Amino acid sequence: MIKNLKKRFPVFTKNPNLVFFDTAASALKVDSMIKAVNDCYAYEYANIHRGIYELSSKLTKRYEDSRLSVSKFINSPSCENMIFTKSATEGINLVSSCLSDNYFNDGDEVLLTSLEHHANLVPWHLVSKKIKIVTAQIKSSGELDYNDLIEKIYKNIHYSLYYQSQQAHLWYLMGLIQLFFLIE
Repeated sequence: MIKNLKKRFPVFTKNPNLVFFDTAASALKVDSMIKAVNDCYAYEYANIHRGIYELSSKLTKRYEDSRLSVSKFINSPSCENMIFTKSATEGINLVSSCLSDNYFNDGDEVLLTSLEHHANLVPWHLVSKKIKIVTAQIKSSGELDYNDLIEKIYKNIHYSLYYQSQQAHLWYLMGLIQLFFLIE
């Protein structure tokens, strides 16, 4: 199965033994995506949401259709709450900034773990409010201490945020799978 999947990624043609973990920042591209991007730049490119000419209207429609597709894929109640960013880092910077400006008060706490990627730690130190960053403990096995996490969630946490979505619970650097269903 892995070999069949790897065939979809051209990078493995020249690098068959590559093991790639930096997917949040620079995900490898599958062949159909590369073709779609090339076709867009070659035959369809225009500003979306900014023109009334045919190319712009068509690309705007495709862009909004992709928002609907992603919304359905993640089972979102509406495509209106979808925001596309160029990277996971830009996304978490946007989340931390917007929460700080609109929801946080001085003294609020944000719960993170020491397993977070650097890109999920820095934005919380830079927010405009004087928040307290609370860290959930990690066991010596590298597993999240769920009892500590639950205690901290219920103690005084206003926002509990993870760089990974609730479904994506693999810390890629350490190869650890956290069992978040245990705290639901």
